[in-house]
Amino acid sequence: MKYDAFISYRHLPRDMYVAKGVHKALETAKIPKKIQQLTGKKKIQRVFRDQDELPIGSDLGEKIEAALRESEYLIVICTPQTKESAWVMKEIDTFISLRGRNHVLAVLAEGEPEESFPPQLLSDALGNPREPLAADVRGYSKGDIANKIKTESLRLAASILGCDYDDLRQRHKERVVKRNMRIAVAVAALGVAFGLYSAWNLARINENYREMLIVESATLAEKSTNILESGDRKTAAKIAMAGLPGFGGDRPYVSTAAYSLSMALGTYDIGEELSYDRVLQHDVQVEDFDYDPDTGYVVSYTETDEVYMWDTASGELLCQVKPEFGDGYAEIILDVRSYNSTAVVVTDYSLCAYDKEGNKLYDVPLNMGTIEGMFAGVDFSQTGERVVVTTSERLAVYDTATGEQIDAYAPVEEGDYQNQVLLFGNDIVAVVCKDDNDHRCVAIFLLDMGYMVVEPKYDYILAMNFTTDGQFWTCSMPEEDYKTYVSKPMTVEKFDVDTCQQIFEKEYMFDNSTKYSIGCKINSRKYTVDGKEYSEVMLVAGKTFYLLDQQNGELIGKYSPDSEITGVVYDKDSSDVGIGTLLGTYIVLDGKTGIAYDKNITEIKAGILDLRFSDGLLIVRSYKNRNLFLLTQRAGKDSLVLEKNEDPRDDYSSYISESPDGKKFCIYYPSDDMEEMSNPEITVYDTESGDKLASFKAKDCYGSQAYFTDDDTIVVPGQDGIISYYSISSDKHEQIRAIPDPVMEESYFSNNGLYMAEVEKYGGRLAIVDVCSKKVVSDQTIAEWDEYDNAPGLYAEFTGDAKSLFYISNNNRFCKANVEKGTVEEILQDFEVRCFWLSTDDKYLLVGCKDGMLRVCDADTCKVLEVVDCDMESDCFVDVSEDGSKLYMQGRDLYIKIYDLKTHEYVYEAYSVCKEVRKFKEDTENRRLVFINTDGMIILDMDSYNYFIQCEHGKAYLHNGEYIIANTRRILRRFKVRSVDELIQDAKEEYGDCTLTEREKRRYGVR
Repeated sequence: MKYDAFISYRHLPRDMYVAKGVHKALETAKIPKKIQQLTGKKKIQRVFRDQDELPIGSDLGEKIEAALRESEYLIVICTPQTKESAWVMKEIDTFISLRGRNHVLAVLAEGEPEESFPPQLLSDALGNPREPLAADVRGYSKGDIANKIKTESLRLAASILGCDYDDLRQRHKERVVKRNMRIAVAVAALGVAFGLYSAWNLARINENYREMLIVESATLAEKSTNILESGDRKTAAKIAMAGLPGFGGDRPYVSTAAYSLSMALGTYDIGEELSYDRVLQHDVQVEDFDYDPDTGYVVSYTETDEVYMWDTASGELLCQVKPEFGDGYAEIILDVRSYNSTAVVVTDYSLCAYDKEGNKLYDVPLNMGTIEGMFAGVDFSQTGERVVVTTSERLAVYDTATGEQIDAYAPVEEGDYQNQVLLFGNDIVAVVCKDDNDHRCVAIFLLDMGYMVVEPKYDYILAMNFTTDGQFWTCSMPEEDYKTYVSKPMTVEKFDVDTCQQIFEKEYMFDNSTKYSIGCKINSRKYTVDGKEYSEVMLVAGKTFYLLDQQNGELIGKYSPDSEITGVVYDKDSSDVGIGTLLGTYIVLDGKTGIAYDKNITEIKAGILDLRFSDGLLIVRSYKNRNLFLLTQRAGKDSLVLEKNEDPRDDYSSYISESPDGKKFCIYYPSDDMEEMSNPEITVYDTESGDKLASFKAKDCYGSQAYFTDDDTIVVPGQDGIISYYSISSDKHEQIRAIPDPVMEESYFSNNGLYMAEVEKYGGRLAIVDVCSKKVVSDQTIAEWDEYDNAPGLYAEFTGDAKSLFYISNNNRFCKANVEKGTVEEILQDFEVRCFWLSTDDKYLLVGCKDGMLRVCDADTCKVLEVVDCDMESDCFVDVSEDGSKLYMQGRDLYIKIYDLKTHEYVYEAYSVCKEVRKFKEDTENRRLVFINTDGMIILDMDSYNYFIQCEHGKAYLHNGEYIIANTRRILRRFKVRSVDELIQDAKEEYGDCTLTEREKRRYGVR
C-alpha cells in the first residue's frame, strides 16, 4: 500500500487543526524497537491528507479515489458537523466498499459520540450496533487539543501498526523512562558542578507548573462566568470551585476564581433585582407550564407531550411522565396545572393526575362527544380546584382532586361553544358562543342555576375576564378590522354580572401586527400601599400595555416596549407590574402610574414566550429553548437589611462616611425636592450590628457631604459659611457661621475635610476655617484676586494643612496661592490645563491637559515628574498609590487603568468601560483596590489586578474591609466580605456535593 492511512475531514477550522495535528503525530511517531521487531514496521510511512475542499455535489475524483484504494486505514475526524459533509460521507462509503468497516478509525474532535460519529461507523455490515475505535482529542483550547493528540495518536498508531495499544503505550513509556534515565545518569555524572543548575531548573519547572495552574484557574473562572450568563448558577458555582485551592486541589489562589464563585452564589446581590437562579432542563421544547406558589412545584409539558414536575427550591426533577395513549393513539396535552403537589393534565382524551413520584392518581375519560365536537377550550380556576373543558357541543366542570365531574351543560341556543372559556371561582363559567351567522356572545353559567348572556358591542371578542370586584369585562372589535393586522380601535366594556347590563364602554387601540404577542388579555388586581387601596385592570393589546381604573375604565398609564408583549405578571403585595417581551426584556412598571422604572430592567438572552411570578420568583419560558429559567431577587448570604422603603427614592445616589474607628457610618440621600435637598436627613448606623444609632436633619446644606471629624462628631458643610455639627452621644445638633459677615461666592474644602475656605471673588478676600475647632485660622485679602478674572473659579483644591491653594482662575490660568504669605504664582504655563487633582497625601499634583496628557507634578515645586498618555477632564479620576509607585486612573474613555511610575508603562487596563469613579480606596492591608462609581463597587486584587468582588449598588467599603454597604432606591443592605473558605462552605450548603461529574468535566473542558 502507498499510504498507511487516509485522513477524512471537513474543511472547518477545528477539523483542519485536528487533522493536521494527527497527520504530523503519526508521521513523526517514534516506534519502540520491540514493536518494530514484532510488526516489522520501523515507522508509519505515509499518511494522506487532502488539503483542498471538494465542491458540493462533485465526484470524489481520481486523486481521492486512488488515495483511498492505496490506503490501509481510513481516519475520520468526527464533529457534530461531520455528517453534513457529503464528500466525507462519500469517502467513508467508498473506503468501506474497498477495505470494510474494521479498517475505519475515528477521532472525536468535538461533541458527544452519538451526535458526532457518522452512521456508517455505528453499525457493522449486518446493521448490528458497534462502537468504532476512537481517539478522544476534545479540548477547550488549541493547546489542550494538541496535548491530547500527542497521547491519543498512539491509539491510532497501534491499529495501523497492528499491535496492541496497551503494549505500544507501555513500550512508549519504557522508551521515555529509559531516555530519562540516561539523561539522569548523565546529569548525575556531572556531579556537584551541575547541582545548582538542577536546583534552579527544578524551581523553574515548579514555577512553570504553578503558572499553568494559575492560567487553568483563570480559565475555569471565565468558563464559570459564561455558564452563569446562560442561567445555570449551580454549574457555574461548581466550575468556579474547581479553580480554588482546597476544593480544586493543591493550586495557587487566583482571585478571579473567588470572584466567579461569589457571582455564582449571589454573595453581594442586594435582593431587589432579578438574576438567574436555576435552570429546569427539558429534553425538547417546552410548550407550557404552571407554577403552584404554595408548594413551589412547577408542572410543564413539552412538544412531545411529556409531563415534568419540578421542585423550584432545589431545581430537582421530581418526575417525568411519558405520553399517554388512548384507544391506540398518542394523547395530545391541552393544558396542565400544578395543584396540591400533583400534576393535573388535560388531554384531548382524558383528565388525569400524577403525584410527585410520577404515580397516576386517576385517569378519567372526558367523553365529550363525537369527533365533530372537537375540544375547544380548557381553563382552571384560580385556586386549581376546578377545571372546565369545552367542545363545540358540551361544557363540563371537574374536581381536580378526584377527577369527579361536578356539572355539565349541553349546547345553548346562542350557538356552539368556542375556545374562549373562563372559570371564575369554583362556580361561575363564561364561554364564547357562535351561531350559524357568525354572531358571537358570552354565556355566563352559574353552576346549578342556568346561564345569562352578555352581548359585547362587536362580534369579534378579543378578550374577556372577571375582575376583582366580581364584574365582567370584554374587549371586542369588528372582525374585518381584526383581520387587517394593523392598529385599530377596540371597545372595552364592563358588565354587571347579576344583570349582564353594560356599566361603561371605552375605546383603546389594538395592535394586531405582531406574531408572538399574547394578543389581547385582561387581568385585574386589588392591593393596598401606605393605607390606600388601589383597584386596577391590566390590559394587553398587542404591543401596548394599558393600566386602567377598575371602577371607571379611565387610563392610568400605558407602556409600549420595543418588542411584542408576551406576558404580564404582578405581585399581590406590591404596586409593581412586570412585562415580558419576545426579545427578552423584562420591565417593571409602577402600578400606580404605569411608568417604567428606568433601572429595573432584566434581560433574558433567550427571549420570553411566557412567564409566571410569585414571591420574588420569576419563571420564564423562552423562544425556541428547551429550558425553563428561574430568576429570583437573590440577596447575599448573611447580609443584613438596614433600611427598606416601600416608596422608592428618586435615584440610587447616596453619600456615606465612616468614623475614624470604623465602628459607625452615616448616610444621606440627595433628592430632587428642593426642600429635602437643602435640608437632608442624615442617619447613623453601627457598622457591626447594623443598628440605627441616630438621625438628624442638617439645614441649609444644599449639595454638601456629611463626614466624621472624630468618632462622635459629624460635620455637614452648608451654604453661606454655615457648618452643621452633630454629636451622636449627646444627640445634639448645632449650626454655626464660622466666618462673620461673609460676603463669599465660592466655598472649598480640603481633601481631609478639616478645613473650609471661602473666597470673595470681588475684593480678593480669603477666609479659612478649622472645622474641628470651629475657628477662623486665616482671614486675609489676596491682592492678586482684586480683579475677578484672577480669582479662583469653580475648580480649586487646597492642601490638608491649608497652606496652599491650587486653582484655575476665571481667566483660565493655573495658579498656586501661598496662604501664609498671601502670594500667587502662575504654574505650568507651557500647558493648557483642563483639570487637576491633589493626591490623597498632598505630595503630588495631577494635571490633565488639553493635549490629552496627564502630568504628574511635585506639589511643592510644581516640577513635572512624569507625562502619561491619558485624556482627562474634571469628571475623571486619578490618584497615586501609598508608596508612590502607581497611578490609578480613569480617563475620558471610562476605562480604569493602572500606570507604573517606575517602569513608565501601563500595567493594567480594564476590559470594559464603567461609570465614572466617584470614590477610591487602596487597602494595602488586605491587598485590594476599591473603585466605587454610580453603578456600584469593583474590587481588584492588588497583586494580580484581577477581579475579586463586584457589588452592584455598592457604595462604601468599611471596617478595614470587613463590610460593604450597598443601596438602591428601596433597600440599604450590609454585606460581610466573605473569605474563600466561607464561599466554598456557602456553595456546599446550597448545592450539596459540588464535585463536577466526569461528563461535566468533558463538557466544560475541566481537567
